[in-house]
Amino acid sequence: MAKDQQGNGVIEHGPDEPAGHPLLDPHPRPISRRGWVYVAIALVVLASLMTVIFTLYNREGGITVDGAQLEQPRGIGVSVRPLDIDPGTNLARLQLTFSVLDPSLVTPTGELAVPIHIAVQDWEGQQEIRYNAGSVVARNDVTVPIDGQEANYPFDVYNTFIFISANAMEKQKDGTLTVKEQLPVLLSGDGRLYGWDTTMDFTGGGDIAAPNSITYSRAFSTQLFAIALLSMMLALAVVALVIALLVATGRRPMEVALLGWLGSILFSLPLLRNSLPNGPPIGATIDVLLFFWVLLAVLLSAVLVAITWSRQRREELFVRHRPRQP
Repeated sequence: MAKDQQGNGVIEHGPDEPAGHPLLDPHPRPISRRGWVYVAIALVVLASLMTVIFTLYNREGGITVDGAQLEQPRGIGVSVRPLDIDPGTNLARLQLTFSVLDPSLVTPTGELAVPIHIAVQDWEGQQEIRYNAGSVVARNDVTVPIDGQEANYPFDVYNTFIFISANAMEKQKDGTLTVKEQLPVLLSGDGRLYGWDTTMDFTGGGDIAAPNSITYSRAFSTQLFAIALLSMMLALAVVALVIALLVATGRRPMEVALLGWLGSILFSLPLLRNSLPNGPPIGATIDVLLFFWVLLAVLLSAVLVAITWSRQRREELFVRHRPRQP
């Protein structure tokens, strides 16, 4: 072995002797033409991937509204804005902003000319919002039940149905209120809910017999981040298991540092699991199909490496203390 100007050892090869593998003879070398081609391809793939991800990210969290509009708006307008969704309790909050579209229902100063009762009905019951004559309609928050399976994270989808009706009331001589007229309801949607894509189907309009559905699905960024973290867990488990098998079968030398490395992976996996955005509790589908087996693979790798290290130390001590033959 020759030495360079800095005194480092350099493996020399004869004129007809093939050069060794770069990993066995590391030294500074220029990037080949093939290497520059690989770099260019990698940059193009990275730029394309980032463009697609940023485009999908900018579109997420929006609202898609389907439903026929009234040709001549009259009655009551209701703007539905999603405020929050809690898969753990199967509840969602909506903000309803009311407006009067019929000029005959309000005074010149903007107050209601007649009492108006608005009913918001869902699967579990009905919530009634009352406005007296002389008051001004405003916004109200309502809580509605949702149907979905959090265990299907990050591809869980939740649905709910609401029925909104409005009645103009009339005060009788005895002071009671009776329905004077059922008012048409014009539904619309606006706003954004972070981490969720919302689809509203208002084809039922204000008809109490027709459902108006709202669907929540996980946003693209949530799904991408969850898939990336799960892929990292799987990759770590595969690498750890392969290295442990190579060491246990004597195909690679045993290094004590492997024990610390495998231990750190074993304790970092639950932290990665808890880093999932809006992740479900333990016991979801991702745990049964992936996380449990990843944890088991890393644990098995650590046990194999520990057993291999113990056997290696035993053999070393046996050879060291073996009596010499005369």
